[in-house]
Amino acid sequence: MAAYIDSIQGGADEITVSGRGTPNHRVYLHHAGGGIALGSGPVGADGNYKFTTKEPVIKQQFHSKTFPVQVRESLDNVSYSDWCLNTSVTTC
Repeated sequence: MAAYIDSIQGGADEITVSGRGTPNHRVYLHHAGGGIALGSGPVGADGNYKFTTKEPVIKQQFHSKTFPVQVRESLDNVSYSDWCLNTSVTTC
């Protein structure tokens, strides 16, 4: 199964993301096109995930900006995968 973003919310130097993925796997949130890892979280046995990431890079590079993100089921952010979903988030 592919990983999908169903909801994403930017906050004070953090991002909360939820969606669907392969049960009992891990999903990785990246800056789309930039290759910067923004966090990761586990997918539950029911195929749903939700996590909040507060990686320092969010505050350092993306504070108060709108930027594209994508979620993947692979830590390898070098190769493009057609099951990545791109969306944008604004941090406060």
